Amino acid sequence: AALKAGDEALALGPRNADVLLLRALLAREQYGPEASRSWFEQALGVSPSYAPALLDYAATLADLGRASQALMLTRRALAYAQGHPRAYYIQAVIAARAGNYDLARALLERTKGALDGQAATRLLRGVLHLEAHNATLAVEQLAPLLERQPLNIRVRLLLARAYYDDARYAEAERTLFPLVERTDAGSYALTLAARIHEGLGNRAVANGFLRRASSLAAGPSEVYRGAGRPADVAGAANADPALAGPNLRYIRALLEAGQADAAVARARMLAEANPGAPAASMVLGDSLMATGRYEEAAAAYERSANIRYRQDSALRLVDAWRRAGDAEKARRALGLFVAQNPMDVDGQRLTASFLLAAGDYDRALGLLSVLRQRLGNEDALLMADLARAYIGLRQPDRALPFAAHAYRLQPMSAVASDIFGWALFKAGWRKEQAHELLEKAESLAPAEPLVQFHLGQLYAAMKEKERARAAFSRAAEAGGFPEQREARAMLDAL
Repeated sequence: AALKAGDEALALGPRNADVLLLRALLAREQYGPEASRSWFEQALGVSPSYAPALLDYAATLADLGRASQALMLTRRALAYAQGHPRAYYIQAVIAARAGNYDLARALLERTKGALDGQAATRLLRGVLHLEAHNATLAVEQLAPLLERQPLNIRVRLLLARAYYDDARYAEAERTLFPLVERTDAGSYALTLAARIHEGLGNRAVANGFLRRASSLAAGPSEVYRGAGRPADVAGAANADPALAGPNLRYIRALLEAGQADAAVARARMLAEANPGAPAASMVLGDSLMATGRYEEAAAAYERSANIRYRQDSALRLVDAWRRAGDAEKARRALGLFVAQNPMDVDGQRLTASFLLAAGDYDRALGLLSVLRQRLGNEDALLMADLARAYIGLRQPDRALPFAAHAYRLQPMSAVASDIFGWALFKAGWRKEQAHELLEKAESLAPAEPLVQFHLGQLYAAMKEKERARAAFSRAAEAGGFPEQREARAMLDAL
């Protein structure tokens, strides 16, 4: 409805700056920041001094990584609207992203509290307090924000870290639990959970989280828990089956309770009653994913994405097509998202993984190098992927420093153990250490086909044919393994 209204307004006022700005914002919401740029340019062409257009365009350019252009626009806005708090806020965000936290704080102070009630400002203040090691102040900003946005994973992680830094371990554990009890929890969340349980004195529990953090791959995605029992939330949902809020919670509660078929039925009702609501189509996709109906889920996610193509819908769509076995559609969906959101870290990492799996090592290396400039050298998975790209380019000597650093960062990680052992083997160095590391990776992730594929080649080089045959067999039998064909060929050659 909003898109249709925007088009109608544009037809009536094609040279109206307000209408053009509205169309820019709708394009950004639906497709992403890149798609909105031409509309912002048209709005500013009509009214070069229009501060709302200048600032929304500046925020969009900042999200695209065009910091210099964004800063120029904020300065233009301040020239026309002196002291505008949003201009200083955008400048503060740019400074924070560049790691200049002192400047970010100074710029945020120039807003004089005008934006302090907004979620984005609370988030920025929370991050700045964490970077300044003021955990108590970070909690004051982030705790109310999480109450308002309980499904915001980034806020939950930041608040858990703030509680941990403030030695409030029990509160940190309660905050983080909805994330780490999922099988698809990320390594950062799991490592943080381990540190929290160390603080609580639960050494055995902490070790369990560290083992999960070191696994080669996360488990399957699951419903985000915390909706409550179906019986407790059914009343509000049944009062109006077309109302989004209570029904979205009820569907999540059904999924959490394992009642996936009931969740699908309810989600279909909600989606049919709200055909223009992306959240309704998305929860239908989530429900279908829970029943293993991946192609139907992808179709539901596509309906959501056609209304609003944001990270949440894009990454779900990619996952659904991958599980459905259609890698080409997954790559296409991811490519569209990254083209419109070139600064999205998760999108870039997933693109790099696709490129590595496809053997496109040159492009993977280029993208991973950009990520390294943004994320630094303390990300073990990033270091491992860089090593993998260099090995793919037949430059194992250049891969070794990255592989060794990944292992130093996470010595109990299957990823790090595998890539360090593989790099040593491919470089022809210390085959005994390569043997030890690859078998360590197998002990940490025995079902991972990539580890078996690497072990098979090591055993074949060591003339241990039976062990090589067993490893290659396990890799060749793994469904969806990108190097399955090579594993079969090597098995046949033994």
